[in-house]
Amino acid sequence: ITNDVMTYGVTVTNLGPNAASNVALTNTLPTGVLFNGISPPGQAFTTSGSNMVFNLGTLLVGGSANLLFTVEPTNAGALPFSASVGASGVTDTNTANNFFTTNILVTNYLSGPLGVTTNSSQTYNAQNGLIEQFITVTNDTASTIAAARVVLTGLTNLLVNTVGTNSGNPFVYYLAPLAAGQSASLLLQYYIPTRSPFAFSNAQLNAFAVPPVVFSAPRPASVSANLNISRIVQLPNGNMLLEWPAVANQRYTVVYSDDASFSNAMIAPPSIIAPANRLQWIDYGPPTTVCVPTNAARFYRVFQNP
Repeated sequence: ITNDVMTYGVTVTNLGPNAASNVALTNTLPTGVLFNGISPPGQAFTTSGSNMVFNLGTLLVGGSANLLFTVEPTNAGALPFSASVGASGVTDTNTANNFFTTNILVTNYLSGPLGVTTNSSQTYNAQNGLIEQFITVTNDTASTIAAARVVLTGLTNLLVNTVGTNSGNPFVYYLAPLAAGQSASLLLQYYIPTRSPFAFSNAQLNAFAVPPVVFSAPRPASVSANLNISRIVQLPNGNMLLEWPAVANQRYTVVYSDDASFSNAMIAPPSIIAPANRLQWIDYGPPTTVCVPTNAARFYRVFQNP
C-alpha cells in the first residue's frame, strides 16, 4: 500500500573463475520511492539521480554480498526496482546476469468506508505481560471485502502485534473476507512497562479495505526442519498456548494450518524474539490468525528464523 515501509534485498555473487576487486553495485529506485535505510548499517554510497552506487570491495570466487534496502513507496503502480553490478579490470564472459529488475505492485486503499471502534476496556494479561484491548471492524460498504487493515495513529506505546507501518503508524490486518454489514473482533496487544492502561480513543483507529493479504508459508523439506513444540495447552478462554525451547534473542515464526499435512499453511505474524531459553506464544485469533482456534481444527509448527 502507498506509504507502507517495505524492505527488499539485493545479492551480488562472484561466479568466478577469478576474484574481483572494486566491485560496484548500482541500486536504482523508481520515481516516488523514499529511501529510509540500509542493512548492514554504515554502508557508504554515492548518488546519481535515482541511482545509489556502492563499492563492495573485493569478492572472492563464490563470495557474495547482501544489502537490505528499506524504502517507502509514495506512488501507486507497478514500480520497477533494479540493480546492476560491475568490476573494473574484470573480463566478464556472461554479462546477461549483471542486471536484474523486478516490479513491485503498489496500490492505494480500496474505496468504501469501514467502521472501527474499541469494544473492551484495556486489561493486563499476566500470562504474557501485555496490555490487551479488543476492537471491532465493520464492513459498512455494500459488498464483500477481501481483507481489512486497521491503522493506529498518535500511538506512543508499543503495539506488539503490529505487522508493519504506514506513514510511521503501526497497523494490523483482519485476514478473512468481510461481507457487507459484517463485523469482526481483533485483539490489540501493547507492551507498557507500568502495566497500566493508557489514554486511547476511537479517533486513533482507522480501518481500510485492502486487496487479499496472504501470509502463506513455504513447505519445509522435511518435518524435522521445524522445532519440537514441548507443550500445547488450551487455556480456559479457548486460546491455545504453545511453548518450545528457544535460544535467547533469536527470532521465531509460528506456522499454522487446518490440516495435518500443512497443505495450506499460514504464517502467524509477527515473529517473536525469545527473551530466554524457553518461549511461550498464544493463538488468540485475529489479527494474528484468521479466526479463533476454537472455530477450526488447527495444527502448528515453529521455525527459528535465519
